[in-house]
Amino acid sequence: MTNSQQKLPLEFANIFEELNQHMYSLHANWLIFKQLFATNEERVKLLNDFAPIFFRYCQDSFANDIILSIARLTDPIKSSGKNTLSLEQLISKINPTLYSDLRNSIDRQYLALKKVCKPIKNVRNQKLAHNDLLTSLKLNPSLSTIIDKDLVDSILHDFRKLMNTIWEYFNPDVELGYEIIMTNDGEAIVSALEKARKYDQFKRRR
Repeated sequence: MTNSQQKLPLEFANIFEELNQHMYSLHANWLIFKQLFATNEERVKLLNDFAPIFFRYCQDSFANDIILSIARLTDPIKSSGKNTLSLEQLISKINPTLYSDLRNSIDRQYLALKKVCKPIKNVRNQKLAHNDLLTSLKLNPSLSTIIDKDLVDSILHDFRKLMNTIWEYFNPDVELGYEIIMTNDGEAIVSALEKARKYDQFKRRR
């Protein structure tokens, strides 16, 4: 991943770097979630055949973290009187006089992004953060059922677009990438379980 403080103004370089790290972690979590739980039914059945309770906890834990991460990134500048590490915080540090074109562009992007993120924010506010009674009483077997794959893909695309708009304004010749490269991700777990299943089937035939 590119050193994201390379040519950014000092007044927001550190905030950008921290947000960039959070973005990278969010993309990694979402990639693993999709690999394990949102690829196909056969893969979900494989996980359930080996350790259904464990993978249910994993599924909900990943869903919880993804929902909270998206919500926190779109939090207001302050929460309970304290500054937040959020996109709004970053945008507030970009001087609208010095960088008027950039600020106008990202203000428009962020306004649209907040609308897209509203369903995720509602889940965070009602179900996760505040344990709202009426929400908790509704039958909802898994947090992961709340996550709409296309919606999260769209949100992450918009996150990348906003961050890249800022980055490319100051670094037009250096790409800010979010390509996730992991050797031991969800695919590695699935591969190991498939081998274990084949070996078990082989033993049964003997």
